[in-house]
Amino acid sequence: MSKLLVGVLLLALGPWSTLSAADIEKPDWLKNRRKKHPFGLNVGILGPTGWGFVSADYFIDSKLDLEGGMGIQTNGIHPYSFFAGAKYHLAGKFIMGSTFYFGAMDAFFFKDGKGYQHNLYFPIGIHKIKRNKFSWSLEVAYQFNKNSDSNIWGAFKVGYRIF
Repeated sequence: MSKLLVGVLLLALGPWSTLSAADIEKPDWLKNRRKKHPFGLNVGILGPTGWGFVSADYFIDSKLDLEGGMGIQTNGIHPYSFFAGAKYHLAGKFIMGSTFYFGAMDAFFFKDGKGYQHNLYFPIGIHKIKRNKFSWSLEVAYQFNKNSDSNIWGAFKVGYRIF
């Protein structure tokens, strides 16, 4: 009977409690790393621009990541190219450090001040943010580029989450 009385009192007084779940600070390992460290700088091989690239990315929310960067092309005609796009992380709202993602990017270079030769790049991959803010990702991608012999491409990227 006393357990029932305590249960009824807790139910009755619960809504008026001054301490809510939102007020309790979560330990660092229970926080979503994509929300905690949304901005990162990266360096990678292959990718949407060709042989190598540097990029910056920002998580608008824990699922949507915008990325832009500069890289070296494979065809050698114009050595530098640029890319921009977005990736959607399937399990981004969860506290896991690793997530699968898919995305769409457009890589391009300029010739005589005008945009020239686009490379449409559609990656599917895995992204990991470690507790020490280092990150990496591995992806395979379908690309549409009229100057390439293969439509299958990919990338490996390492980075650091700045804030």
